[in-house]
Amino acid sequence: MSEMFVCFRGNVNTWECDEMGHMNVRFYLTKAAEGMGVLAGHLGVTPSWLKTNNAMLKVSDQHIRYMRELHAGPGIIIEAGILNVDQRDIHIYQAMRPTYGDQLSATIISHVSLIDRYSGAPIDFPSVTLERANNYRTTVPENAGPRSIPLDGTIKGGSIEDAISANMVPITLGRIYAHEIDEFGYVQPDIYMGRISDGIVNFMGEIRNRVRAQADQSNMARIGGAALEYRFLFHDQLRAGDLISIYAGLKSISEKTMHVVHWSFNATTGALVARSEAIAVSLDLEKRKIIPFPDVMRKHLEKNFAALLSA
Repeated sequence: MSEMFVCFRGNVNTWECDEMGHMNVRFYLTKAAEGMGVLAGHLGVTPSWLKTNNAMLKVSDQHIRYMRELHAGPGIIIEAGILNVDQRDIHIYQAMRPTYGDQLSATIISHVSLIDRYSGAPIDFPSVTLERANNYRTTVPENAGPRSIPLDGTIKGGSIEDAISANMVPITLGRIYAHEIDEFGYVQPDIYMGRISDGIVNFMGEIRNRVRAQADQSNMARIGGAALEYRFLFHDQLRAGDLISIYAGLKSISEKTMHVVHWSFNATTGALVARSEAIAVSLDLEKRKIIPFPDVMRKHLEKNFAALLSA
């Protein structure tokens, strides 16, 4: 196995941490995207090459596994390796960890291609990319890859009408702003993740309110949530000014995990722009440990939401 390439060094800022007290899921992808740009430049796909060839990098499939919490303050390093590469596609593995530590915080596996920034037509990677990529060939460590959401599995998708008929919950409705797009004018994966994260309270809010009415208030106050795993499939691309709508549905729930599906739409055209799945858990915010879902919550979810998307 070849040596991994250091593609990012930075830290966790206080403003990147959310109400759960840890770095929000979106910023793992923000930092991974920065690292991907550094890796691409090292492989010959530099900003000047992209501009000259009217090209852009496109992520079509991405798997994220969150392994340990990150809190404000510590430095972060991301190392990257190449799982597979050919003329049109490259699969990148990224491993994130504290700068002064060996334990992984997250892993990201991305399927990346080159496309014409105007027509969307595929473009071949330059020969230098194929040559240099071989220097960073790697494999995903046994305990660091996909666990509950397979990398090659399908993710069900549909229309807004399908989402409504499946009793999915509308969690996000808004407008894409200029600060949410990249240098090519498109929304990138971290923004989809952020919009889902911001909207998930609308999926859990009614459930938590009902649970609070039936459970000890002081006990519920220390219970939060966290994501363990995500997978995204990206389709159409959104630009600044486009409207975005996201629906969430529960696929299944067990004692300690719930399997949630998200469909992201262009709210003006109705086009499905991204679909994703996530494994989430209930988190004791004081002990920072995964705990079983409260029985009243799990029973309510099983009765009213579970398995709606499993057919």
